[in-house]
Amino acid sequence: MDLGFVKGDEDLLVRALRALLETAVKFSQEGETIRLTYEAIPGFLRVILEGHGRTIPESVLPKFFDVFSAAEASTPAKDLGMAPAVAHRILSLFGASVSVANLGSSGIRLTIPLRDTTQIRACPSGET
Repeated sequence: MDLGFVKGDEDLLVRALRALLETAVKFSQEGETIRLTYEAIPGFLRVILEGHGRTIPESVLPKFFDVFSAAEASTPAKDLGMAPAVAHRILSLFGASVSVANLGSSGIRLTIPLRDTTQIRACPSGET
């Protein structure tokens, strides 16, 4: 099954995805699993990470990926540091984004829509 392609620096993309996976782990309670799924939709590959256990305070959600909100976004178990903000900025270099939402009172969902470059057509003049 071909999921498509994402154009960009592999090391940076791995760093961003690893940071978001670690974020989902930090919002999970011990013994819980992290759910990683994907959706192939026209023009995009959507990666979804869900951590089960803890939620983000509603007042922090709108600024979760801001550099200066790192201290506010700490979980009861661990400090998140700069990981969410760095991941957000790396993904923006790919023309992508990441969003976060609470799963009711049982955890968080991180959604990462990545542009599928197999859907991009070459310019007639050969320019990119």
